[in-house]
Amino acid sequence: MLGIFVFLIVVFMIKGGIYISEHNKATEAIVPEEINPDVETAPVESPVTEMPDPVVTPEDLETEKIYSIEMLEDMKLMLFVFYFEKGQSDLNEDSLEQFDILMEVLSAYPEEPIVIEGHVNGYPNFAQTEENLVLSGKRSQAVAEYLIDRGIENSRITVYNFGSEVPYIRQSVLQHQNDRVTVYFKNHFTNGDLNK
Repeated sequence: MLGIFVFLIVVFMIKGGIYISEHNKATEAIVPEEINPDVETAPVESPVTEMPDPVVTPEDLETEKIYSIEMLEDMKLMLFVFYFEKGQSDLNEDSLEQFDILMEVLSAYPEEPIVIEGHVNGYPNFAQTEENLVLSGKRSQAVAEYLIDRGIENSRITVYNFGSEVPYIRQSVLQHQNDRVTVYFKNHFTNGDLNK
């Protein structure tokens, strides 16, 4: 009985040794053959044969303003205001930047009619004069011509010249803001009862 027991132990030891030996062989690292330094390896070709054009280039991000539909809808309710120097009807550089924004909105809604209103500061008594009416007309015309020159249809535009009749502000410190032209979508401007 003892002999059979010893025999089984010996058999298990031999089998276990073979398993351990085979396991060690399987986990040994495979050393690659030495690479011949004189043989150049073939370049790996990229599966992409042509790079696609970017949707928005870095130059576009610097020079163009991109608005979402939601932003354009909000801006359609805005009153765009262009300020002028006292007694002047020429557009200034600040106005040109504002025009870029306005053009984005007008281009997005090409069927919508717009209103352009010219105003002149009449501080302190805001009395209406022929001179003020003429100057407000020149200002509103300057804005209208700017838009028409950039592709806005003349038929979309209605122009009003108010002179000094409708001051935006009456405070002595800020009354220079009455020298202005306002532009808005006729059917969508909601910040006042200015639709005619």
